[in-house]
Amino acid sequence: MNKNRLFIVLIILGIVSCILSCTRKSNLFIVKSESYYSDYNVNNSKVSICCYLTIFNDTNSEETIKLKAIFPNDVNKLIETDTLYAKDDNGNDMIFKLQAKTKKSFDVVLLENMQESTKRATGNFRKL
Repeated sequence: MNKNRLFIVLIILGIVSCILSCTRKSNLFIVKSESYYSDYNVNNSKVSICCYLTIFNDTNSEETIKLKAIFPNDVNKLIETDTLYAKDDNGNDMIFKLQAKTKKSFDVVLLENMQESTKRATGNFRKL
């Protein structure tokens, strides 16, 4: 039970520190007061972390970005790698477009393979 709570706390910290990977340096910000973790699921050996993110584009041009979050403390515990990418329903990297000087909100699913040893050890997870 405590492992699940710790995992939730780490997820929240990871989402807050979500990294915007852009093709060039820009002034894009996650609006923390309007962004939050909503749920996580384990299904068919995939871990998906669902969150709602509001991003502000403070540049004078439209920006196209991909989103990723880094969870170094969960590698070899629940997930295989420390970096999770925002994916669409087909498992492709999501592309987000933000107009200049605007704020936009997104429902985001970060997806990664489940760690093999965790599959055998824990079975299903339940929401706390």
